[in-house]
Amino acid sequence: MTALIRPDHFYSSLVADEITITQDEQTELERHATKIREVQSKVRRTAAAGVLRIGAELSAAQAQLSKHGDGTFAKWSRARCLISKSTAYRAIAAYAAFKDCPNVGQTFEPSAMYVLSADSTPEEATAEALRRADQGELITAKVAREIIRSYTTQDEDQDRDDDDQDDVLTWDPMECLRDIHREVSRWRQVCPKDQLAGLKQVLQDLLTQIDRTEAKQAQG
Repeated sequence: MTALIRPDHFYSSLVADEITITQDEQTELERHATKIREVQSKVRRTAAAGVLRIGAELSAAQAQLSKHGDGTFAKWSRARCLISKSTAYRAIAAYAAFKDCPNVGQTFEPSAMYVLSADSTPEEATAEALRRADQGELITAKVAREIIRSYTTQDEDQDRDDDDQDDVLTWDPMECLRDIHREVSRWRQVCPKDQLAGLKQVLQDLLTQIDRTEAKQAQG
């Protein structure tokens, strides 16, 4: 099991990478780390309130360490909080998206927060989820994905309508298949178990869209 690295050992280890964290910075960073560990011990990590509180501390620490080069924040979050880079940035994104939502703990599942705060999620989808939450609806991961699909499907349909025929002629289907296979393989390795069902649904939606395109072409 991974153990916390002592603060003196961690900060001294950065010297080898020519990274110097001042004593004042260390004190502030340790304050963030202590608060994060307190939340982890008192609140379930999967609770929405816990995600936001941890995200707030991680966000502050990331801003502080950003001037010390790429990768320093990820090293700190792993060594001092036992939080991986991907989990840390997901929590930061969720905090940025939902910090102003007063009843997020009662209206959003944490997995829904992660899905809706992803870079690929349309802003309109997140806004709709917030509106529905304000009206008292519980936003689960399933509901979040349905909202996102309602916007991404519209955008993709419009993009297909706007495409020129020349673009279609220069498209390499085998290269596309290789890209899809590579991305799916990568996400199967890093995707949390509770999101694998969502990944499967995305792929099923992609196949449905391909079937629709083939049907339209056959009719034309």
